Amino acid sequence: CDWSSDVCSSDLDESLLLRYSSVADIEAARERTLSNLKIAVSILHSNVRSLNQQVESNQSKAADIERTGGQVPEAIIANIESFRSEIADAELAIVERQKEMETVSEDYQKDIERFKHLLDLVRMRHRAYGDDEA
Repeated sequence: CDWSSDVCSSDLDESLLLRYSSVADIEAARERTLSNLKIAVSILHSNVRSLNQQVESNQSKAADIERTGGQVPEAIIANIESFRSEIADAELAIVERQKEMETVSEDYQKDIERFKHLLDLVRMRHRAYGDDEA
């Protein structure tokens, strides 16, 4: 369902009017959702930094071993590969959260516009029926 579908719009309108009492309520909900997503992105960035440090640490160990003529243990090589894989996953998750933030902003903006439209309709009906309480 979306606002362009007449079949679903009345259900969406009703849901919108039941969930929110003002545009400020919708804006607050949007900010809460975006804040949660920003926190998730921040945590992911922190994880990437930590993982990069672990890669660097393991690479340093491997370089020290090679400088002394030793064979780098498979565990260190596996750790580096694992950390790099986790970094790639975290970076992908960051991109996904950022896209989600854009979508959330757009969706809430549509809700705000629709809510304003519905309020205008209510005001027009009140005026049409002589009700000055609107």
